[in-house]
Amino acid sequence: KLLLDRLDALALEVDGESAPVVAPHFLGERHNPAEFGSITGITLESFCGSIRREIERQFDLPLEIRSVREEAAVGAARLAVRSLRRK
Repeated sequence: KLLLDRLDALALEVDGESAPVVAPHFLGERHNPAEFGSITGITLESFCGSIRREIERQFDLPLEIRSVREEAAVGAARLAVRSLRRK
């Protein structure tokens, strides 16, 4: 609950023009049953910036966002290379 409260507070600090817009139409809309939920206007900074700061604050640790696209695959490949070198 504390994390969600903090994220809500951070969301209120965001400039309204650059803030993501969430439409939570999980079951469609009354006037348009085919209109389902969406998030628009989301950027890496608007999403990750607030969450990153809050995670760092909650855990008192730095959070690193890597520049590689497939972090898990890169990590698995590095681990495989390391284990092959030990043999």
